[in-house]
Amino acid sequence: MRYYIMMPGDKEEDAYLDSNLLGENTGFGIFWPGDGLRALMIMCDTKPNMLRYVTILDDNRNEYTVEEFLNQIKNLRIKH
Repeated sequence: MRYYIMMPGDKEEDAYLDSNLLGENTGFGIFWPGDGLRALMIMCDTKPNMLRYVTILDDNRNEYTVEEFLNQIKNLRIKH
């Protein structure tokens, strides 16, 4: 399952840009991060008030809050 970060004004086709890819859960207990995860972590550190505007979208077009997304990946090993 792939996850994408969406900001207000982003269109669905924007999600599929490399810069919006949070990463991929391969189903083997591993999460492979993308450029979007780095952007999310920077946002957490520098502009946490913006997190309420973030939507996470997955391959099946399900939407998650940042907290819901982090709960989805919290038990996965993050690889580089």
